[in-house]
Amino acid sequence: MRNIYICRMKKITLSSIAEKTGFSTATVSRVLGGRAQECRIPESTVKIILKEARRSKYSPKLIARTIKTHKSELIGLLLPSVSNPFFAELASHVISSIQKTPYTTVIMDTMENSHICRDNVSTLVSKGVDGIIAVPCGNGEDEQIFLESIDRNYCPVVMLDRFFLNTSLPYVTVDNYIGGRMAVERLINAGHSKIACIQGKSSSLPNIERVRGYRDAMSDNGLVKFIEIEGNEFSIDNGYMSMKKLISSKNRPTAIFANSNTILQGTLKAMEEHGLEIGRDISIVSFDNVYSFRTSERKIAHINQPMADMAAIAVRILISRLKGGKKVTSQIKLAPTLVEGDSVN
Repeated sequence: MRNIYICRMKKITLSSIAEKTGFSTATVSRVLGGRAQECRIPESTVKIILKEARRSKYSPKLIARTIKTHKSELIGLLLPSVSNPFFAELASHVISSIQKTPYTTVIMDTMENSHICRDNVSTLVSKGVDGIIAVPCGNGEDEQIFLESIDRNYCPVVMLDRFFLNTSLPYVTVDNYIGGRMAVERLINAGHSKIACIQGKSSSLPNIERVRGYRDAMSDNGLVKFIEIEGNEFSIDNGYMSMKKLISSKNRPTAIFANSNTILQGTLKAMEEHGLEIGRDISIVSFDNVYSFRTSERKIAHINQPMADMAAIAVRILISRLKGGKKVTSQIKLAPTLVEGDSVN
């Protein structure tokens, strides 16, 4: 049997960080609780507090204060949205890989909310999970500090799909920059110049990299003046509203790069309402592909992520760390592929 001690807190408190930085305990609490923007705390103050928290290796107080004395054999899986077909399919691959091990999966939905993410992690640790595979909500430094402290003090954490820059945590993702370039270059090679991008959550690194690929592909082909970016969510509503806006503009684009499968769904709904035909009136390349589209008459050109490989590698890294070997710090980017369809003309 293995004892899992939930209470292994550093003797670093909000008060000690407040004393070091000269700010009130309430201000420190709001910053480290991810409420700086909500409470209108200046960016300069946030940077000072986060720097001190990182320097002192502050570990957020968790809900659980008990000691778990039996082996749980649990692995927590944190997802931004279980209703998103991409994350649902990714979860299926993770579960399939974990089923080949002695461990059981516990899934938590963070609903793209960093506060809920921290609460979920606290719950997982209180249940004595042995490790966590996490798809972070965004790219905030406070969330990064939190997950790194969990990895350092409680259980190993491996990130999947999304990750943080300059982190010590291992992660497995796809090369989103290359995928973004591939999508846009496919449209450019088809003769399009007025190509708009409907992006997802602007703070997530996959989105940042996909948009960077879009911008660079447009710039390298002399199409800077046609760069147009709409949206800020990986959602159907965002795809729908952004596409409605683009369709109604004076210089309507002839092609769209949709940054996710959910954005694609909203985009197609808006086109249908306006009587526009995909591939004839407007060409589209999407990042990811919704399962229902694979069996429908519409074959959407898309950038495919090797989700099964991503999940299997993430599980392999976590299991390796759980077996007590050398700390694995692998940070892996897998190559995407372009799948052709009849959505480009």
